[in-house]
Amino acid sequence: MKELDPDASRRLEHYLGQMRAALRGSPSVDPEDVETDVTAHIQSELATVPAPVTLSALDAVLERLGSPLRWVPEEELSAWRRVLTHLRAGPEDWRLAYLSLGAFLCGLFLVPSGPAAAGLLLVSYLMARAVLTLFDEQGDALGAQKWFVYPVLVLVHGLALVTLLGLPLLVVLNASAAIVEVEAILTRVPELLAKHALLLARVGAASDLDGLALALGRSAHVLLGVLGPWLVLLGLAGRAWPDVPGRLLRPLLVGFQRKHATLVLVTGVLTCLLALVFYGVNA
Repeated sequence: MKELDPDASRRLEHYLGQMRAALRGSPSVDPEDVETDVTAHIQSELATVPAPVTLSALDAVLERLGSPLRWVPEEELSAWRRVLTHLRAGPEDWRLAYLSLGAFLCGLFLVPSGPAAAGLLLVSYLMARAVLTLFDEQGDALGAQKWFVYPVLVLVHGLALVTLLGLPLLVVLNASAAIVEVEAILTRVPELLAKHALLLARVGAASDLDGLALALGRSAHVLLGVLGPWLVLLGLAGRAWPDVPGRLLRPLLVGFQRKHATLVLVTGVLTCLLALVFYGVNA
């Protein structure tokens, strides 16, 4: 194989790796024979290209070759992948993206109906994720189709991110109401726990902004004391697995790196310190 620059070499290995994975276990196609033929074809196409071959030159050849999945006989594809392949067979391969956006808009229109809207939004989300998966497997850029699949992804992943960050607060606020009810019946709840549960219960029971602000001020040390360690934990997890947030919450956290996880970690530490300050004020 003609010498490739580092980016082109990684791109070719990614393409061949996807092809091997797709052909693995195929009863009618020998993966080694296909790889030999494909490599020979690429070598022939690049014969007149100056070395080292750049990524753009290699991409032009791979685009003409088509998807790594094209070498798998259609009857051997899984049922769900055959469906997705046919859906993407519309004009300019945009049909699946069109369906995702259509289901999303219908879901928003039917929000007052409840279950029907939730079902359509779920279908739209699954289609959008399928589009991302297909493009990733083929090593292609999503291009303009992002405007069709990103709306539902931003909505769902935005809600998921907010829920993830606020999860401990939701837990303690709901638990506090239960603790207050138990304490009123059994009077066996430890005094300190009952006191903090009552403070948190007043947050949920506030009927106006002034009452909410007062309840938040009095329980700030508890809320921050719960949120701080949670952010520290998320920051440590992000540093350990920096590629996970970008994959799970795309496109919101695309480009997430360890430095961003470190920022979350530092924010968590500062939140813990702020909780101590409020504890001193409210003591």
